[in-house]
Order: sequence, then structure tokens, then C-alpha cells
Amino acid sequence: VALYDAKENILEFHILIDAGQRFSPSKTIMGQGFASWVIESRRSLLVRHYSQDKDRLPVHPIQLGSERISESWLGVPMVSHDECLGLLAIASYSANAFDEDDETLLSNVAAQAALAIDNARQHAEVKEQARRDSLTGVYNHGYFLARLNEAIENGRQDQSPVALIMLDIDKFKAYNDTYGHIVGDEVLRHLAQTIYKH
Repeated sequence: VALYDAKENILEFHILIDAGQRFSPSKTIMGQGFASWVIESRRSLLVRHYSQDKDRLPVHPIQLGSERISESWLGVPMVSHDECLGLLAIASYSANAFDEDDETLLSNVAAQAALAIDNARQHAEVKEQARRDSLTGVYNHGYFLARLNEAIENGRQDQSPVALIMLDIDKFKAYNDTYGHIVGDEVLRHLAQTIYKH
């Protein structure tokens, strides 16, 4: 199972099991291997017998998992709302291990997986938006209090100090009264961005 990060243009292999051994998650840059081809083309790729067909394939594999090259490989894209989220792939060291029926089955599984991943991402985005102030984008008062209580409790358990920095904008009310709330909002946004960057 690999997820596509469009911003970084990388594939993140979250689940990679080879010959019964589970490998640690890894990342590859797009543009190499069967998986990248599936993501970029948004089409399934069925490799029946790699050593015989390698000169006719649109792309060559990259090495993941163990040192052996798979003779059979099947990868299908996970697409939701016209966005390619990643792919599901299976492989075998035996030739002709998969056929069109396997491709159909894996495509159906990928469609369900894409729906679940998309729903999870949307839920996480809504949850994150609820934690942030709509004007400045910084975490809101409720989330701040929750994190502060968590930090204090962790400090008690670890017997470590907790520090808190508070800021105040001098004469901000007068600035708002003089220049208006629209300009005052811009000051708040600019201040939040400056703190976030530093």
C-alpha cells in the first residue's frame, strides 16, 4: 500500500510485505518504477512475466523489500474525486501469477480503500479547522487550554518544568479605533505569521 504526496511528489510505502517479512515504511521519488507509472497514468499495470516481457514494458521496476525481482506484478491506482491518492500492488516471484480477474478484484478493493482514505483525510481536515482561528490560522482558545493542561500534566508526571510565553500588542484598541477593524485584522494576521515563521 503506497500513498501519493502530490506536494512533495513522492510515494510513501506504508505497508510493504515481501516473502512474509514486513519492511519499514519507505519513500521514493516519483518517476521511477511500476508504482510511479500507475500513479502518473492512473491506470492499472499487470506484469505477467517480467524476465520475458521487460523489453516491452512502459517502465522498469525499482528494488523494494528483498533483493529479488518479482516475475509477476499487479498495481492499481486508488482514485477518489479525480485525485489519485496512491496504489495497491501485489507481486509474486512466480510468472503468470495474476490475470484480469485479479486486476478487477484489486481495482474494486482499491476503490473502497480510496473512499476510506478520502473520508479519513476530510475528517482530519475538518477537525484541524475546528481547532484554528479563522482570521489568523493559529490554534484557538479551546485547543490552547487543552494543550496547556496536557503539557502541565506531562510536566507533573515527568517532574519537568513547563514554560508559557504571553504577548500583548501595545495600544491595539487605539489602533483599531483609529484605522478600523479591517486594518486591525491585518495587523493580527501579520503578527501571527511573523511568530509562526520564527
